[in-house]
Amino acid sequence: MSSPLPRRILHPLLNDDLDADAPPSSPRSTLARPSSPTLLDEENASDFVPPRKKARVHLTLDRAFFAPRRRKAEGEEDGEEEGQKVGEPRMRRRAVRPVAGMGFLGAVDALREGRRVLPSQVATAGVYLRSMVSNNGTDVFRIPSTHPDRHFAPPFACAFTNDAQRGGENVLAIADEEGVVTLIDAGLDSDEPRTRASFQAHENAIFDLKFSPSDRLLATASGDQRVHLFDGATQTLLSVLGGHTSSVKHIAWDPSNEALLCTASRDGSIRVWDTRAPSDGPQHSGVPHRPPVLTIPKAHASESEKRKRTPVRSALRSVTSVVYCKQREGLVASAGSADGIVKLWDLRASLSSSNKKPRPVHQSYDATVSGGANKRSHGIASLALSQDGAELYALGTDSTIYSYPALRLSEVGSGTGPTYTHPAFLCSSFWVRLALSPCGRYLAAGSTGGGVYAWEVGSRSSGGGKVEGLKLGGHQAETGGVAWGGGGVLASCADDFTVRLWRAKPEVADACRTVDGVERWRHVYAGEVGA
Repeated sequence: MSSPLPRRILHPLLNDDLDADAPPSSPRSTLARPSSPTLLDEENASDFVPPRKKARVHLTLDRAFFAPRRRKAEGEEDGEEEGQKVGEPRMRRRAVRPVAGMGFLGAVDALREGRRVLPSQVATAGVYLRSMVSNNGTDVFRIPSTHPDRHFAPPFACAFTNDAQRGGENVLAIADEEGVVTLIDAGLDSDEPRTRASFQAHENAIFDLKFSPSDRLLATASGDQRVHLFDGATQTLLSVLGGHTSSVKHIAWDPSNEALLCTASRDGSIRVWDTRAPSDGPQHSGVPHRPPVLTIPKAHASESEKRKRTPVRSALRSVTSVVYCKQREGLVASAGSADGIVKLWDLRASLSSSNKKPRPVHQSYDATVSGGANKRSHGIASLALSQDGAELYALGTDSTIYSYPALRLSEVGSGTGPTYTHPAFLCSSFWVRLALSPCGRYLAAGSTGGGVYAWEVGSRSSGGGKVEGLKLGGHQAETGGVAWGGGGVLASCADDFTVRLWRAKPEVADACRTVDGVERWRHVYAGEVGA
């Protein structure tokens, strides 16, 4: 499905490398703006869980909940149950077959009818996600455009404050194609005005933004090849981080040291920055310009390409995502557009070493080609780390999310961890992002085909296998940015010019699924797991 508005930047120097990061299967359309600068391309099956042995439950006649089966008392005749007279016909309960779509509410209905339901036949995985809804009025936000020839600007990325993820106010930052950052109050569930602040952060498109661990700083990554640092409270520009030679695509803050952050770029490099470093050039309007303290060039190039003196074509070796690992200080995982290999870098060792050619301490197998000899390699669009730092999730452009043990990438063989997919899920663009909820139980991703998809995180101890997710929908064009806030609020932004907020409302979701429900016209609601 072709997006009505592809990812673009306003940088006139990148005309020779149009849409280079997009895989061959990712169509791109063009857009003409009469009065604006020339735009250039930047680059449910079932929620049934297999039954576990020796698990039996039954429903008492006066309570609709699961209770352990009562052992037969001494002297009690066969067929006798609590509240049943001896000799009275016993109520028969039919065994429930493991049918598709057996969710929690369906199990309750079956129990009320007197049928026996095994606990493992009740899919708790889809209960919370199936309650997610988005109001077509109060939960939809559009960013006014600064261009006279259109009303709204397409949002490219969104991020909640860390305080929101810890249970504070749900403040959401949204970055758009026109270089504007808008802060809104996502905690309001009404028609009240949401906008808290809006400011021009860059003169070019912003592809990512992240708050520092204390929310004191806000970093923005742009197609102008720079990163800007703003005061999180006053939105004042504090410093400019320059050194990349192509668009900056992703930002990650060091969770143990707020002065450090790293960036991934389309120039194929990873750069590490220290906000305390001295300025390396003249200040513009009193704002210091800081250089990187460490550069990892050709981070995802092959060994033969690294030996070449000529630059690697950035289109093939772009670094798409970086994330700090929490279990060891200074450890960063990265992924690129060329293949499905995830690499682990020890930044502290690289900074202290006289060898200025850092090498990864671990790297994974290419999970995107593990399915067969004829399967071509696919790149990784986004990375996400579990809350405890033990599990790493990688969204491939083969429309599959892979999981790895974060600190043992090189020790893993194919098919070890669970993979996450959906029959309608499509990721063929490097602009689609992945996000993990603050509780660590749910994954969410955008989609090249439009809409949001979500999964409940599986356990590595359960072995491999596919986990089929649930489609939230809600957008009519490529959905790139996704972010979780506090209270289970999920935000998504798409090329249809909308930002949507999703909330868990079981009663509204149930009303939407009724045939004559009025709420179904007011909300977008989640489908069944696997459908």
